[in-house]
Amino acid sequence: MIWFGAGVSLAEILTGTYFAPLGFGKAMAAILLGHLIGGLMMFAAGMIGAKERKSAMETVKMSFGERGSLLFAILNVLQLVGWTAIMIYDGALAADGVFRTGIWVWAIIIGVLIVVWIFIGLTNLGKLNTVAMTALFILSLVLFKVIFFGSGSMACLLYTSPSPRDRQK
Repeated sequence: MIWFGAGVSLAEILTGTYFAPLGFGKAMAAILLGHLIGGLMMFAAGMIGAKERKSAMETVKMSFGERGSLLFAILNVLQLVGWTAIMIYDGALAADGVFRTGIWVWAIIIGVLIVVWIFIGLTNLGKLNTVAMTALFILSLVLFKVIFFGSGSMACLLYTSPSPRDRQK
């Protein structure tokens, strides 16, 4: 459920729009191919972990040793920090598109909320996470309907806010 919430999120949708110069067909193909490759790799790693009854990092140690697994742990942390930065940026763009307070203000607010969420702990947010993921799913269906069956153009709907350069004009 946690990964579903991450996959059906504003950041995931907006990050997909960065492929817009490819055109809709090529962008969808790139997104689907990326998900397929990533999903197959995760499935294969999960199968190894399930068979050996070990976590992902423990199975990496089986192949690369104690020191070799540190490289993968560092790469994992870098990937998580990078994805969190993208999520904060996309969330700030979306919030600023609605409230026009400033992207940096929203980036700080979202960053603080993430820190609060970390301190509260994932186990204490079980019901809230379930409600949030259900709402994300419903909103994704609404967004899908608006984009593919609405009267507005897709380019207009995917536009979130002007770039900083456009704002200075």
